[in-house]
Amino acid sequence: MNQDEFTHSYWTYYLTLESDFISTLRYVELDEKNYSTFSVEYVKQYQAICSELDVLSKNLCSLLEPTGNFTTMPDYTEIILGSFPEIPNKQVKAKWKEVLSPWSDWKGNPEYQSPSWWSNYNKVKHNRSNKDTEGNFYFEEANLGNVLNALAGLFVLEMYSYKKISEEQNERFTIPLPKSQLFELIGWEPHLAAFGGNNVIFEVE
Repeated sequence: MNQDEFTHSYWTYYLTLESDFISTLRYVELDEKNYSTFSVEYVKQYQAICSELDVLSKNLCSLLEPTGNFTTMPDYTEIILGSFPEIPNKQVKAKWKEVLSPWSDWKGNPEYQSPSWWSNYNKVKHNRSNKDTEGNFYFEEANLGNVLNALAGLFVLEMYSYKKISEEQNERFTIPLPKSQLFELIGWEPHLAAFGGNNVIFEVE
């Protein structure tokens, strides 16, 4: 897989998911005070985002270990965190100045732990009409906070996938274009391109 193929198969779809999320901000302000706001629209987006994250995780694992067999989040965790142990520490800045750490509670063996928004996604997916021990419907986990963090988590893996492909192809580009309109990965190197045929390097905005 090269950069163009990744952009066509994964990044373009990510941008569609991101655009759908941004459209909800006309009605619900991106503020931590609103993180518990839930809706049917968030159910739809939550499931679409996490479903794509499952697909992308499997693809990233295949890039890292082409002969492996990966089907579950624990499988993905072992391979991805084995190659990129720094991911739980990565922070994402939203354009609205929110700073997120979507993978902060992701842990591998021997004490596997998935991010809370992933666990909540599975509750919404399989048991949305049921209630938790406090009497709240799992449907309510399809809220702004979980959808935002799931999308940020997907964004992080998109960036790592693109970088892995770039390194294998000896490309200088480290951020897919067009750039995200919502997120920036803090501490990520700039999107670099060569100017003409010489060795001048500049950052693409």
